[in-house]
Amino acid sequence: MTPRPSPAPVRAFNWIARRLDRTPARGRLDPEALLQTHAPQRERLGLAPADADEVVDGFRRLVDSLRDEARLTPFGRIVAQQNLVRLLTTRSSLAPRLRAPPSAKSSLAPPLFIVGLPRTGTTLLHGLLAQDPELRAPLTWEVAYPEPAPTQADRANARDPRRLRARRQLRILDWLRPEFRAIHPMDAIAPQECVAIMAYRFANHAFHVSYDIPAYQAWLDRRSFLAVYREHRRFLAHLQWPEQRGRWLLKSPLHLRTLDALVAIYPEARLVWTHRAPLEVLPSWASLVTSLRSLTSDAVDPRAIAREFTGRWADALDHALATGASIGPRQRLDVSYARLVASPLQTVAALYRHFDLELTPATLARMRSYLAAHHQRRHGVHRYRLADFGLDPDAVRHRFAAYHQAHARELE
Repeated sequence: MTPRPSPAPVRAFNWIARRLDRTPARGRLDPEALLQTHAPQRERLGLAPADADEVVDGFRRLVDSLRDEARLTPFGRIVAQQNLVRLLTTRSSLAPRLRAPPSAKSSLAPPLFIVGLPRTGTTLLHGLLAQDPELRAPLTWEVAYPEPAPTQADRANARDPRRLRARRQLRILDWLRPEFRAIHPMDAIAPQECVAIMAYRFANHAFHVSYDIPAYQAWLDRRSFLAVYREHRRFLAHLQWPEQRGRWLLKSPLHLRTLDALVAIYPEARLVWTHRAPLEVLPSWASLVTSLRSLTSDAVDPRAIAREFTGRWADALDHALATGASIGPRQRLDVSYARLVASPLQTVAALYRHFDLELTPATLARMRSYLAAHHQRRHGVHRYRLADFGLDPDAVRHRFAAYHQAHARELE
């Protein structure tokens, strides 16, 4: 698989910047300068003084890795720096709210977490369940711009400036990578993944999806995620502060890597684990990562990506299988990707019965409308081949043997 070239204006910008041998000021990745400019009161970044030190450490490691390892183009450095600035400035304004969340009570219904390998229907299920007014999913725009905490009126306002700003940013992504919509459609009012919340702590496995940053990822693999999930819970308390209602509906495949921390901080959580054969998942996932990384780097190796993430997802599943063994059957539901795609409403009905939720006729009608408007190929066909990524089917089956054995029924 050859990564799609960037649009002509981006290629021209990179060519000129390289000819001039100059990094634009907006693309300089200097952690101390960024902290001094956008978070001069560093103690404000944490929920406590020691916590601020941990956040700053993660930020420094991320920026150093982006600068030294990611092989970013001049345009890529600008994209990375602007994202860092947004995260840093938002955290600076939000952290005081998170220190004493307005209503951090755990009196609401247990949250529902969707986990499972990527490309296993997690996004479809997330969007479908979000049609239930009794389930509240964090929306893309309110996670990107969470201050002030959005009210129901804000969420219903199509002209809310934060929603419009997020939509403009996604249109830029559509221009840069139009094929990405066929891989993973995104919208300002669509449910957002938990990794976008964790990004504010600069402890987030998703950074390594967008950039090749092995030193940062190695540090992340060694650390505990308990504090990250504690802050995740406080972030949700902030979002729900204006109106206490509903059950949180949350999702990320990357929860598999840190499932022990998730269930420690959310012992009451309900888990929906989606399943699909790794041989189908891995080339699709490698194609997504290749598309994302080639936005900001010209040095992208699809085969190296496939090799690396084969190991990473196998390790994540090993961890999740060990943790999942301790989760009671009433607290967890395993879902077949093939069954979900073939019979989405029947799958949802079974989920509601399992967790003793009420599926009303009105919610079912909204879900039918959602399916009609969000059919799988509405943005084109995502094309990829196993051979493009040099994966050996026998080696993949061997590496995921424990997973296949544990979930043979869902993987049929």
